[in-house]
Amino acid sequence: MSLPPPPGQPEASFPYQIYPGYPSYLPPAPPTSPSVLRTFLLVTLIVLVVLAPFGLIFGAAYGIPAYQEWYHNELLRRVHAQQPLFEDQLTYDDGKWSVGDDSKTGNSYFFSNGAYHLKGQRDDRSMSAPGAALFDDDVAVEATVAQKGRPASSSSSAGYDGVGLILRVAANKGDFVVFFIHEEGYWSLARYHYVNGDADSDWTGLASGFSKSFTEGDGVENWMLVMMCGATYYCFVNERYLGAYRDTGPELRGGRMGLYMNISSVEGIFTNYAVYPAPSTDVFPRSG
Repeated sequence: MSLPPPPGQPEASFPYQIYPGYPSYLPPAPPTSPSVLRTFLLVTLIVLVVLAPFGLIFGAAYGIPAYQEWYHNELLRRVHAQQPLFEDQLTYDDGKWSVGDDSKTGNSYFFSNGAYHLKGQRDDRSMSAPGAALFDDDVAVEATVAQKGRPASSSSSAGYDGVGLILRVAANKGDFVVFFIHEEGYWSLARYHYVNGDADSDWTGLASGFSKSFTEGDGVENWMLVMMCGATYYCFVNERYLGAYRDTGPELRGGRMGLYMNISSVEGIFTNYAVYPAPSTDVFPRSG
C-alpha cells in the first residue's frame, strides 16, 4: 500500500521531497515508550538487590578464609626470609647442648641417630633443655619434634605427655612458657610462674586444642614454630596456623629458648632447631 502524497503534490511518489532540490528522507522511527524503559530499569534494580546478599555471603565464605591463609603463610615467609639468630640441626654433639646423665633426676641427654634426645624416668616431672644463648627481643623458634613411648603410669599421666619447645626461660628458671604437642594431635600453650610449688597455682593454661595438621604415631616427626610478639604467641604446626594467644600474666620478655618434654618418662627426639628475629605482623609493614 502506498502512502498518500503530501499536500499540493497529488502525483508525488514515496519517498517524496517536501521541497524540490532537498534530499529525500524517510520519516524518523517512533520513540520508545518511556514505560518500557522504566520497567527494564526497575527489573534490573530488583535483581541486583536480591542477588547482592548472596554475593556478600559468597565473598565472606571464600574471600576471608583465603585472605587468612595468605596472611599466615606470609608470616612464615617473613620469619624464614631472615638470617637465623641461632641454628642447629641437632645431628651431632657440637658442645651447645647438655649431654650426659643426671643422677639426681634420672634424666639423660644424648645424641643418637642424627638427633638430640631427652629421656627421663618420672611421670610427675617435666624435662627441658634450654639453649645457652640469651635473647632480649621477640623471636620465633622452630624445631622438628617426635615422641617415643608413652608414660610409665598410664592411669595418672594419661594425656599429659607431649614434646615441644620451652620459651623465655627466666634467669631464675622459675618463669617460662611451653608449647608442646601430643602424638595423638592435641597441643597446649602454657605459662609456668612459680608461686608455691603447687601445679594448680604455678601453671596457667594459655590455649589448647586439637589439630588435624598433626602426623600421628609413635616416634613420628612434626614441625612446630611459635613466634613471640610481646605477650602474644603465634603458633604453627606443620605449617598450619593454630592461632594467636595472649599471655595476660606478669610481663615475660627475652630469656633462653630450647626443647621440652611435659613428662620425662617418655623420650623426646629433636632436630632442625632455629631461632629467628620475630618479623612484623602488620599486613603492610612500614619500610625504614
